[in-house]
Amino acid sequence: MTPYQIWIIALCTLIAALDGFDVLVMAFTAPAIASDWGVSGASLGILFSAGLLGMGIGAFLVAPLGDRFGRRPTVLLCLGLLLGSMLLSAVTSNATQLFITRMITGIGVGAVLATVNIAVTEYANARRRSLCNAIISLGYPVGATLGGLISVFLIDTYSWRAPFVFGGLVALVLLPVAWLSFPESLDFLIERRPKDALAKINRILPRLSPDVAPGRPDAPRSQAR
Repeated sequence: MTPYQIWIIALCTLIAALDGFDVLVMAFTAPAIASDWGVSGASLGILFSAGLLGMGIGAFLVAPLGDRFGRRPTVLLCLGLLLGSMLLSAVTSNATQLFITRMITGIGVGAVLATVNIAVTEYANARRRSLCNAIISLGYPVGATLGGLISVFLIDTYSWRAPFVFGGLVALVLLPVAWLSFPESLDFLIERRPKDALAKINRILPRLSPDVAPGRPDAPRSQAR
């Protein structure tokens, strides 16, 4: 694999790790939220479900938009949702507001997870594809685990709002990075042929190893011509 392909896999894994943190942050902050707002266990359960509900909506309704409008804009949109919803979660003043922001976070997570997994499958070459899929699969639990350690420190040092700010700031860093370096799907460029599709394909193909080709990731490029 070329350095460019390795970078794509690494970026997708970082996004998956952020997703793990964003989803599990409620588990780490729930006791402090309950103490601060005096919410019941039932209300906390509803707050937990908000993220899961959003993930379902994101995976089934938002992620498919990548096939129509492109996976690159879908990833950027989702990172924007994560950025905004995490920072808004940090300034909520009641459970209803937090439910809404958590659902928006879930939508972003559900859509972007599906999208980056497809990107890894497409841009990894045949020999390393299984390894790359395993690596991105580790991103989510690793992000959740490290997020727990970070959240404990932030809550003890500041308040339960700090982990949400942290998640928003990470998204703020990843958004311009993805804007500059996350490529569009080759399959999308070939099938949908958006503006400047040929120029974009010609910029991407030379940066890939010879055994990655659009339309059939495991085919030699010479067969794809």
